[in-house]
Amino acid sequence: MLAGRREAEIADAAIISAQGGQAVAVPADVSRAGDVQRLVEATIDRFGRLDVAFNNAGIEGVFEPAHLMSEKDFDEVISINLERDDI
Repeated sequence: MLAGRREAEIADAAIISAQGGQAVAVPADVSRAGDVQRLVEATIDRFGRLDVAFNNAGIEGVFEPAHLMSEKDFDEVISINLERDDI
């Protein structure tokens, strides 16, 4: 399973499949609990189980010192870059 917010991020699923592998592209934003749940369910539906999950999501956000960032920008960076245990 390849997941990403933009199609270009998950386009390699077609290449993997074309070369005989098994890959499925799932549009998902890991900062949204519903997207993560849908991704896990799609994985189990397709492959029967989930053995390993690797989250490589991360953003820099606005490039400025944290104390100068707006609350909205700061919250977006934190929600994407830090592990959440409430999903």
